[in-house]
Amino acid sequence: MTRWLVLIALFLAFVGIFSAAVLSVGHVLDLPVPCGASRGCGAVAAHPASKLGGVPIAFFGVVAYMMMIALLAAVSDRRARLGLLGISAFGTLISAGLLAYSHFVIRATCAWCVASGAAMTLLLVCAVVIVRTHQPLAAIRPIILWGLGILAAGAVGVQAGMMERASRAPPVSADRLTAVAAAELVDPAKSLGPADAPVTVVVFADLWCPACRAAHEGLVRYQEVNPTGVRLAFRHLPLWQIRGHESSRAAAALGEIAAEQAKFWTFVEAVYARQRPLDRDGYLRLLGHLGFDPNQAENRLADPHDPAVQRVLWDEAVAEGLGINATPTFIVILDGEQRISANQRTLPQILNLPAVQSRLARAAQRDFAEPGGTPR
Repeated sequence: MTRWLVLIALFLAFVGIFSAAVLSVGHVLDLPVPCGASRGCGAVAAHPASKLGGVPIAFFGVVAYMMMIALLAAVSDRRARLGLLGISAFGTLISAGLLAYSHFVIRATCAWCVASGAAMTLLLVCAVVIVRTHQPLAAIRPIILWGLGILAAGAVGVQAGMMERASRAPPVSADRLTAVAAAELVDPAKSLGPADAPVTVVVFADLWCPACRAAHEGLVRYQEVNPTGVRLAFRHLPLWQIRGHESSRAAAALGEIAAEQAKFWTFVEAVYARQRPLDRDGYLRLLGHLGFDPNQAENRLADPHDPAVQRVLWDEAVAEGLGINATPTFIVILDGEQRISANQRTLPQILNLPAVQSRLARAAQRDFAEPGGTPR
């Protein structure tokens, strides 16, 4: 029985190292980790607390599991058993603390972190039983270690390949892109740049989305560098069903209220300047700082037929029609006709395509061709 317990512990250690290694690959290669419907893995990975001294915490998990595998290989030595108990106990404590921090502070749940924490906790249970046993334990045969090691390495490689392919796949199918009129993709009240710009970048975003916040500054700067060649258009996709985003639909409606007085981008900048999520009252106070009446805005939020609320619902309907379910998602429109969809990873490559660069160059030449030789 104890022999099987050691093998189970070894299997759990490889499950843990697989989970930690996948998270590590996501950090190193900057790849989105699949997380199911919760989408909490991205929020956890993007949070500063996911690193210790600049090193992703997942790396420490890989090291801890490797140490436990080495100790299990020498389980016949009592000192190895005690070492296994100490590391698994410390790892369980750290895992519990990290999961609690994710739940209560980041307000997101990473499925891979949960899997790693569960493996560590079960390893602690196995370690307690192994230490308490008085039966002699034989060392694990090298062929078992090598077999599980090769299996884990292969699984990590396959998962990394799937993550790489998923990161480069267009988020919107070509047929859905062509089925939507360009006018339905762009809301003038939430746009920066001229309406006749040859390049339009539409971003579907959540006002409390770490990845959206990270992309925002670069997008605005890109438009500023190409003032007549690029139009930046914002569309709401509040992920209010996800933990930590419960107030995102209210934030989107408040952004629409700000847009009615040409303060939409000011509101967005103020929201993205916050490093922690705001609740409904926090967004109302933020709107109040921009000169709006919070009480009046609260009354408007309570009315499902209010124009601002309806515009958010319309944005959501457009996103649903395109099959967009993650933020940020981008659509690049060239000359009002050609459309290309992108995610955060592929957008820079698309903006560097010759078709895009040639249009920006022509727009710049047109500007300097105006009388006086200066941009319009």
